Amino acid sequence: LAAQSSVADSARAPFETWNSNFFGSCNLARSLARHAPAASFIFASSADVYGRAFGSGDVTEDTPAQPLNAYGRSKLAAERMLADLLPRASRLIVMRPTNHTGPGHDERFALPSFAAQIARIEAGLAPPTLRIGNLDVARDFLDVDDVVDAYLAVIGAGEALPLRATYNIGSGRPIVLRALLDKMRAQARVPVEVKVDPARYRDADFPRTCVIANRLSQATGWSPRRSLDGTIARMLDFWRERCRGDAAGR
Repeated sequence: LAAQSSVADSARAPFETWNSNFFGSCNLARSLARHAPAASFIFASSADVYGRAFGSGDVTEDTPAQPLNAYGRSKLAAERMLADLLPRASRLIVMRPTNHTGPGHDERFALPSFAAQIARIEAGLAPPTLRIGNLDVARDFLDVDDVVDAYLAVIGAGEALPLRATYNIGSGRPIVLRALLDKMRAQARVPVEVKVDPARYRDADFPRTCVIANRLSQATGWSPRRSLDGTIARMLDFWRERCRGDAAGR
């Protein structure tokens, strides 16, 4: 799981991204090959490896990877490196999760940024204006707990899985970011205005992502169970608790 996971940061710091995502994985693979050659290795890659392919519609594991940024390219390169470096007797399971979020998610990402800003407004720590970037993209979002369940499902399946396999983790139901912000504003305890901030606006590499995870469901029985309304409520509560401490310390 260890990685530099921000697409925006991968553009600003490509060396650090490759150093973590590729060379860090390479060092781990070398150690496993030496000390635990029969181990199972579950690699958390990313649906971002599909890149340009999202422009043609829904993606499955058979969709050719066409990454568009340093993050996606470093993840795809790590996938291929692991297949070469790990012994053939080891089990390599590559997981490609879609966007996922939840309490504790870093503010560099859209939904936790919205939640943190709303919580600060509610606590009187910020003016009642929520600054946003591009809301016109549709993304296949999951609750982080559903993604963890997918990893656990693969671990539980164990030797029933092939020695080499790749599985998407996604809902297959994209939702426009503006709709998720509307859900969050509906749960806010005070009125919140929205203002486009040029510093936060980023043209999307692709306007819509949809990740099909039928292969994972068939292999393990996994499917997403959490509602995004619940995810948003838990994120807001996380940031409210944090802001409560900030307000008390003023």
